[in-house]
Amino acid sequence: MGPRAGDRRSALLRAFQPGHVLSSPANPQRTHQRTVAPLRHDHADRARLTARAENGSAGVRGVLFDFHDTLVYAGSLAAWVADGGGWDIAADERERVLAVLPDAWARAAARWPGSFWDLSPAEHRRAFTWILQEDGGCSPALATSLYDSMPNQWQLAQGVAPLFTRLCRDGIRIGIVSNIAIDIRPVLDQWGLLGQLDAVVLSFEVGMVKPDPAIFLLAAAAIDRHPAECLMVGDSPAIDGAASRVGMRSLIVAKGDAGPRLDAVAPLCGLTPT
Repeated sequence: MGPRAGDRRSALLRAFQPGHVLSSPANPQRTHQRTVAPLRHDHADRARLTARAENGSAGVRGVLFDFHDTLVYAGSLAAWVADGGGWDIAADERERVLAVLPDAWARAAARWPGSFWDLSPAEHRRAFTWILQEDGGCSPALATSLYDSMPNQWQLAQGVAPLFTRLCRDGIRIGIVSNIAIDIRPVLDQWGLLGQLDAVVLSFEVGMVKPDPAIFLLAAAAIDRHPAECLMVGDSPAIDGAASRVGMRSLIVAKGDAGPRLDAVAPLCGLTPT
C-alpha cells in the first residue's frame, strides 16, 4: 500500500469513530465515481443511524456488490481454454488446466495470503499465470493467453439487469467494491450497467483490499450512504461478510447451475413488486 492509500485508509478509520458520518457528493446521473469527497462531521445523523442499525430499523438505501462470483461468473471452462489458444494442446494437459482454472484465485489465496496481487495489475497477472503453470502444468504462453482472455469469459449472473433497474427506480444507490486488478468498467459498459452505478471501487485503484474495513467505508462514502444504510452482497463470508465490522448488513449469495443467485437482494431492500 502506497503512502497516499495509507493516508486515506487512516483517515477513513479515524472518521468512523462516534460523531462522524461518511459522505461524498450526490451523483444524480448515476455514473461511476473514481474519487471520494472529504469526510464531514454530523453527530446527530451518526447517532440516529447507529441507533437504527442496532435495533434493525435502518432501511437499505445503498447496495454494494462484489463482482466476480456475485455479479458475474466464468462460463464454459472448455470454451475459455479454446479461446485462449489451447484447443490443440494434448488431452492430458487440457485436463490439468481445466482442473485448476475454476479455483485458480483460491489457490493463489492459499499460496499467498493477503491478496497483494489485487493491488497491482502486474502482480495480478503474475499470480494467475504462476498458479496455472505450477499447479496445472500450463505453458507460459497459454497461461498468459488465458489471463488476457479472462474478461471475455465473464457472464452476467441471471437477474442482474432487472435488479439494477429496480434498485435505481426505488432510489437505492448501487456500487461495486471488488478485489481485482483489472478495470471492469468497459465490460460493465458493454452490458449497459455502468450508467446505473454510483461508484466502482476497485482494490488496485484505491490501494486497499477486502476484508479491510477501510475499503467498505470508502465504498459507502462513494455512494453517499452511511454504512448502516448499506447492504454488502458477495460470495465470501470471510471477505464480503467482513462488511459487518463497519455496521453494514451482508448477504452471501448462493451459487446455482446458472451462476450466482441474487433473488434474495430485492426482499432485503424492501423493493416494491414489479
